[in-house]
Amino acid sequence: MEVWGLGALFLLVVCYCQWDESRVLRSGPPAWSAIAVGIVVGLWVLFKAWNFVEDEAFLRCLPVASLLSWGLVSFGWDSFERYWSGFVLFGFLALPWDAIYGFVDLSLWTAQFSHLLLLLMGLEGERLGTLIRLGSGSIEVYHGCSGLKLILQLVGFSLMYLVLNPQKWWGYGGVILGAIAIGFGLNGVRVAIMAILISLGDELAFEYWHLGDGSLIFSAIAVGCLGIWGWGLQRWLKNVNDGIVL
Repeated sequence: MEVWGLGALFLLVVCYCQWDESRVLRSGPPAWSAIAVGIVVGLWVLFKAWNFVEDEAFLRCLPVASLLSWGLVSFGWDSFERYWSGFVLFGFLALPWDAIYGFVDLSLWTAQFSHLLLLLMGLEGERLGTLIRLGSGSIEVYHGCSGLKLILQLVGFSLMYLVLNPQKWWGYGGVILGAIAIGFGLNGVRVAIMAILISLGDELAFEYWHLGDGSLIFSAIAVGCLGIWGWGLQRWLKNVNDGIVL
């Protein structure tokens, strides 16, 4: 469901970019080499779809492969320029997520950050590796709660924002770095809240913020914060370019 939802959002953005495109690219007939590659990719997509099993990797690659096949057959190699926004967004969706999850582990950093937040709030918490003890309760920050999933989701949203609002190179970096910081920071706050709830013995509230709608609330807050960050950064860069001293 997550793949379909994110893919649908990306598709809406790509369609809007094509509809809003004011510059018509001129090109001749597509090269036979491009048509051949497009047909091969299209046949691969049809074969995989006909023999489909529960394969999340294929679902992630389906949009970019379909766009590649259509673009090469219709417009040749110029399709990379025509549909650059689609290749950026769908290419991000096609990244090997399982490999990223297995390679990057933020559990220790998340535990350290959440423990720091508890100390700043005046709560005498103790941290042993990824284990946080507070009062009579304790929680352990596992890989799935490290915030990496939220960070990747926000990076995807930041790419949508940048496709719709092109920036200079430092603007691109600022928005993406902001997405990473927001995702990591808000997830650290969520872990600190769960540690407090466990120390109070409130299991129902803990489950709500851990696996219930509370986790979705933090995702919505994160997207809102990312939008505010992107808007503020864009205004600041515009003022800098206009020579306005803030």
